[in-house]
Amino acid sequence: MASFVLLSFQAACAEESFGVDFLKKVLHSHPILVQSHKNVRAAELSVEASRLQPNPTLTLAATAGDAGESSNAITQNFEISGQPHLRWRVAQANEQSALGRLEASRRSLLASAYRAWLDLWVGYQLTQLAELRQ
Repeated sequence: MASFVLLSFQAACAEESFGVDFLKKVLHSHPILVQSHKNVRAAELSVEASRLQPNPTLTLAATAGDAGESSNAITQNFEISGQPHLRWRVAQANEQSALGRLEASRRSLLASAYRAWLDLWVGYQLTQLAELRQ
């Protein structure tokens, strides 16, 4: 089994683009990054939704004459989930936070994947050197 893994790795290392392809696959299919992309999309939609939710308004009017006359009306805005501008700012801050977490996860995974690939490459080079010495 170990010789099969070594032979398949030797074939992969012979291709120069193996490291680049490996890193691209990690960036496109790693579960942590997939979840981070979903979190960013959810935060973007939250920013859009924060602008779509107006606060409801209640108007009470008592008119003695014409129904269109609203000189003695009371209007009250209900602040549901905070003021619209503050909801938008919080949603923007959450979006920036999600983008920051995505970038941090991306960098961490790339560094880990690169270190793993480099360890494999060094092992391959050492086996090549050992074969030359025999």
